[in-house]
Amino acid sequence: MIDEVTVSSHKRRKHAGKREEDLSGLPHGEPVYASLSEEELLCQLGPGYRQLPDEVYKRLEFHPASFEVKEYHIGVYVSADGKKFAKARRPQTDLFRNSIATPSLLAGILNYKYVNALPIHRLAQEFQQGEASGFLPR
Repeated sequence: MIDEVTVSSHKRRKHAGKREEDLSGLPHGEPVYASLSEEELLCQLGPGYRQLPDEVYKRLEFHPASFEVKEYHIGVYVSADGKKFAKARRPQTDLFRNSIATPSLLAGILNYKYVNALPIHRLAQEFQQGEASGFLPR
């Protein structure tokens, strides 16, 4: 006799601040700024606009044998009456929306996996060990 077993699905809870914690020990490169020109702002929002705090996101760049965190600042603006908003265009560096992966990081992972035949679990260990393994520069 065969019993049917149903496994309930579960969703892992994300812990706040994990991304900042993961990126805190890595070197940070120069921030990249994107903003709108004065003409674009006047055309979209009219006179009297003001700038709000920038939208900031981080992506992980991979350079052979090292990592670098790139921070992107995107200008956000609001009209004088507060009814219209404008935001500068984001640089096209995203592979996946809201992911820290960049083309250089994915290329590095694929190179280690398929060209160098390094198993994924060993690659993950190398990334976690960082300087201790000699994978990252000291």
